[in-house]
Amino acid sequence: MSIKPIDFQVMIPKTAEISKIQNDQQQKNIVVNEQQTNTMRQKTEENVNIVHSRENAEKVRVDSEQEKKKDEKKQKKTQTEPGTELKEKKNWKNKQA
Repeated sequence: MSIKPIDFQVMIPKTAEISKIQNDQQQKNIVVNEQQTNTMRQKTEENVNIVHSRENAEKVRVDSEQEKKKDEKKQKKTQTEPGTELKEKKNWKNKQA
């Protein structure tokens, strides 16, 4: 297939137009990829923050439950130990004197 001089006259002005269209398409693809990357990064950060906040909430709950259990054990221990009441009464009397 040969190109005639008349075809050249039509093709040369269109090359600038075509290169501009291709450049615009490439730039559009780059921008779309960057937007998708940013969106995914934000979603992953949000998911990580949600997981950490849940872990912290569970940790607080577990810690408070453990403290309650420790307090209950201390109370039971002081109530069940023999002679603790006498020691407490002696200490109380010494403090008053």
